[in-house]
Amino acid sequence: MAKVKVRGKGSVYKMERGKSRAKCRKWQLRAEIEGEFEGDEGYVKTRVFHGTYSEAQDAKDEFVAAIERGEVRRERGMLFPAYAEAWLAERAAKVAYDTLQKNRCHIVCANMHLSKARIEEIRSEHLDAMYKALRNGESPSGRPLSGTYVRDISVTLHRMFRDAVKKGDADSNPCEYAEPPAIDTEERTPLPVDGIRALVDSLDPRKPMEFALRAAVRSGMRRGEIVGLDVRDIDFEAGEIHVAHGTDSLGRQKDTKTAASKRALPMPASLKADIRERIAAIEEMFAETREETGSPWPVLGDDTPLMCNELGERMRPHSVTRWWERHRDGYGCQGMTLHDMRHSYLTAMARKKTDPKVLQVLAGHAKYSTTMDIYTHVDMAQKHEAVEAMDW
Repeated sequence: MAKVKVRGKGSVYKMERGKSRAKCRKWQLRAEIEGEFEGDEGYVKTRVFHGTYSEAQDAKDEFVAAIERGEVRRERGMLFPAYAEAWLAERAAKVAYDTLQKNRCHIVCANMHLSKARIEEIRSEHLDAMYKALRNGESPSGRPLSGTYVRDISVTLHRMFRDAVKKGDADSNPCEYAEPPAIDTEERTPLPVDGIRALVDSLDPRKPMEFALRAAVRSGMRRGEIVGLDVRDIDFEAGEIHVAHGTDSLGRQKDTKTAASKRALPMPASLKADIRERIAAIEEMFAETREETGSPWPVLGDDTPLMCNELGERMRPHSVTRWWERHRDGYGCQGMTLHDMRHSYLTAMARKKTDPKVLQVLAGHAKYSTTMDIYTHVDMAQKHEAVEAMDW
């Protein structure tokens, strides 16, 4: 629990009217706690003590010390924004940076509708009204939010209220009874094999962004996994790529998405050639930087990212996304995301009747059901083809 600060030294109030200080044996110990976050005006914590005035003073000093050590839980009555900010502060030490940022964005949306509500007073009907309002455009951006995103907000709130119940700050979790909208993400449409070949032929593996696209459709790696690759992760002799890291939004290596995501991928000859060309381009780029700056750095090494700039700094995953969104129409991939490139590769593998367990390992899926969803869509496409062929 985070430490708090008490204003002053606390105080002692007599609770037995008509009795002198010497004869009174019931006291209120009072401590005014400073606000922990912007917008938090603080609160008052009290405790009843039985004993002499002198003993009450000693008890008050220990009470204040216990509060500042974080051993005394705050009274109920916090407004939603202050409570949510405190929850995020505690969560920062438990989750990855990107996860925390997503949670923070979700809380910003909720603050628009719950800013005057006390945490223990929020009910499922309040959440249902908020979900509806967000879907109708009452959001920070002023635009309607998708059902999928509002549902993500509900997941964050569910975690926060679950923790509030554990701490005794709320009697129940209102998310248990609220009804967030259904997921409305459109089903992914993979590129056909001819489309994949045409895309690959139009991309230059020496250029970092175009290399990332070629790697995605030739290996099925995720965006963060490609950006997280170092030279040391490429084993040309064994013909393998060792996916050992993901990448956060700041371009820092992090653990892979799941334990299953940490895997060794066989390199087809085409991808091996792409990586060799990319490494050669990095060496040339570094040589130009050294010549321009007069510095002995950067130098290609085992820890050099395959996706780096002229200074050897790892690129950010979102840079690849922004580049793709600007250029995808020119490649005939209107509306397709980077993740659709990975999905196209996995779908093509499924169409070739790859064993589902093998595909699960290649994809780095933690759940077998995720892999089987791909096969379900492939089978349905084949069923349509079969029926249409017999449509006389």
